[in-house]
Amino acid sequence: MLDVRNIDVFYGDVQVLFGVSLQVRPSEIVALVGANAAGKSTTLKTISGLLKPKNGEIFFRDQPLHKMESDKIVDSGIIHVPEGRRLFPRLSVEANLELGSFSKRARAKAQENLKKMYEIFPRLYDRKDQLTGSLSGGEQQMCAIARGLMAMPEVLMLDETSLGLSPLLVKHTIKTIKDINELGTTILLIDQNVNYALQIAHRAYVLENGRMVMQGDGNSLLEDPYLKKAYLGI
Repeated sequence: MLDVRNIDVFYGDVQVLFGVSLQVRPSEIVALVGANAAGKSTTLKTISGLLKPKNGEIFFRDQPLHKMESDKIVDSGIIHVPEGRRLFPRLSVEANLELGSFSKRARAKAQENLKKMYEIFPRLYDRKDQLTGSLSGGEQQMCAIARGLMAMPEVLMLDETSLGLSPLLVKHTIKTIKDINELGTTILLIDQNVNYALQIAHRAYVLENGRMVMQGDGNSLLEDPYLKKAYLGI
């Protein structure tokens, strides 16, 4: 479904990704894990067209994403929920959600999808007229995910969904992501909380210093001795 092939990515003269490859199959949750500054966010930004690879290719259903602009990538069905949520704090919750349906593929079903979001995230319905900047961290994360879903993604890319959340809210977020996946949305997830990411992933990739060093199913990687020592402190 999504095929990243040997991409090299630079910030100016500094190379940050070295021959990174990964695949995402339909209906999967795939996790991309690693330490801070390993290149995880850079990988998602490159898939979504915010950065362009110097070498390598990216295909989505045989379309060459590496040759497309970001708006066309969104229209193709790949939606990126960035780190830090990037909501519009002076707009209401509902206005933020409606902006998620701006793409051509989602515009006609905006009201139908808005109703679905309130069913998935009932707390957002209670806050729909509230300014987004006044929400709690957990509520803002719900709003960011819901705004991404308003675009009717085939692949939803989530960057650091657990960052800054309490353990209780992390558990709630895990359940929400599983529920979204079971409803048919394919998910590519990155998170510094390696234990959390691998718990919900069907498959996972490990990035270190811009290079892919390990891959496998989530449960197997959770039991890997190197991963336990390097990332889980066990």
